[in-house]
Amino acid sequence: MANANNFDETNIYLDLDPINLEPNHLGSKKPGKKKDAVWNYFIKDEVRKAGHSSSKCVYCGEAKDRGRVPDMIAHLALQCESVEASVKEEYLKILAESSDQTSGKPITKKRKINKINEEIATGVQSKITSKLQSSTIDPGQRSLCNKALTRFFICCGIPFSTVESPFFIDLVKNLCAGYQLPDRNTLSTTWLNNEAARVAVDVDGMLKKQENLSLGKYIF
Repeated sequence: MANANNFDETNIYLDLDPINLEPNHLGSKKPGKKKDAVWNYFIKDEVRKAGHSSSKCVYCGEAKDRGRVPDMIAHLALQCESVEASVKEEYLKILAESSDQTSGKPITKKRKINKINEEIATGVQSKITSKLQSSTIDPGQRSLCNKALTRFFICCGIPFSTVESPFFIDLVKNLCAGYQLPDRNTLSTTWLNNEAARVAVDVDGMLKKQENLSLGKYIF
């Protein structure tokens, strides 16, 4: 006698909804980084290299392989000779008021090793008093130090590579342990451009306040 519990598996039909294995593309996407307004004055190449698109100035046609926003701002403010006066003035003010004066590359293992080598080369060892000095300074004081350092290198004709000299680093650290020096690239590009823009804005402001000002040349 056949067992009542036995059943024909072929007569079983599963009424299941089909499983949708397709990814859900209807969900909201995370918005990307907003493009800076300076791109309005540059032609952007869609092909990206090392995370950056190439850029071409719409005024003078100068092209860069890497379209970095700080470089494009500096180009319009200081370098382009064909830019409109209003655009130049706008980006001069932006560059002059820029607070993006970072101290360069972050501290890495290589820089820590270089610091040890500097102490060995100069014969300088850590002092007990150095532990009592503050490792940070307030933003206002840091900004003043950045400007003073930039003017020192420019006005005295000091090579920018000096900022990475172990002897110069030792001098600055003894004067202010909390001040972080920039690398030579930051000093010779970002900080130099910021200072040049500040000078240009100050001169323009003084000229606008003058009355009955005439420019010409002496004839002997």
